[in-house]
This record gives sequence, C-alpha cells and structure tokens, in this order.
Amino acid sequence: TGKGIISEKLDKYTLNFDTTSFFQVNTLQAENLFKYAASLVDGAKSILELYSGVGSLTCYLADKCEHVTSIEEWRSAVKMAERNLKLNNLGERVNTLCGKSEELIEDLELRNYDAVVLDPPRDGCNRAVLNAIKDMNINKIVYVSCNPATLARDCKILAGFNYKLKSLRAFDMFPQTAHVETVAMLEKF
Repeated sequence: TGKGIISEKLDKYTLNFDTTSFFQVNTLQAENLFKYAASLVDGAKSILELYSGVGSLTCYLADKCEHVTSIEEWRSAVKMAERNLKLNNLGERVNTLCGKSEELIEDLELRNYDAVVLDPPRDGCNRAVLNAIKDMNINKIVYVSCNPATLARDCKILAGFNYKLKSLRAFDMFPQTAHVETVAMLEKF
C-alpha cells in the first residue's frame, strides 16, 4: 500500500527510490563509501558514471565536478535519479541517459572525460564497456564493486590496457557476513 516510494537521507542529500530499484540498505556505510569514491575524483571537471542507479553516488560526484554524464539501463531508476538530482539542486550538472552502458558508451567515445566511475551489478562490467574506456583514453577509473571476483577479473583486463591499480578499500556493508563493497582506483600509466 502507499505510494511505492521510499525516501532516505544520506548526508545532505534526500534520495527517493521505488521498490524496483537498487538502494544500499546500510545507509551509514553507504555515506562513507560514496564520500570516499567521490574524493577519488576531486578536481575532475567532467565525469562519466556508468551503472548509476537512482543517483545516490551521482549526487556526491556532481558536488565535486562541473558535469556528470550518468548512464543507467533501468528506466524507473533513471526517473528516480532525475527526480533526486532536481530535489538536491544538482540537475543542471548531470546529463542522465537511459540505456545499456555497453551500447550508449560508444556514442560518447569522442567526448573528453577526466574520470569514469563504475558501479556495475554483481557480474561486473560488460567487456565492451572496458574496451570503450580504453579507446576513450580516460586517465582515472573509480570502480565500486560488490563482487571481489568480477572486480579482480575487470582489473586484470584494465591492467592489460595500461591501467595500474593505485588504491583498494573495502567497506563492510553487512557486518558479520563475508560481503563487502570495494572501491578500487586505477590510473593510466
């Protein structure tokens, strides 16, 4: 019953999402994760964010740079992201695109981004996404992962494209379980 919309407060941001969209349930730790991930792109003017969901991390990124292009394939989540960005007065800084990252990123290959932020589902990034990042020659990658195995796989692929793992930090989202969220930062060498 009700409106089917849940509202959470992370730091200064109010975020709404519906029951079909993903949202971190450990909001205190999500705040720490998002602050940390955004700190890794501090100083970037233009950021490409893939697998952006309802815009939780997008809000933190938009506060750190001039422009974010966010891509999410779940239409309901994109609508919520647009609503959340407007609600938090960040809509002018973000261009939201609805579609699969591996399909839309090809249209962005001629654009210049200082960093790319990835937060893929458990199965990691589509290989076409990693290939496009290589072709775009983006210097910095921030990769948020809920699956250490696919993070390792994707980092190995990126290492083959001359990216070096510079930092790795785990966030215990579900205490007393084996599950963590990890934030990796890679740079082109």
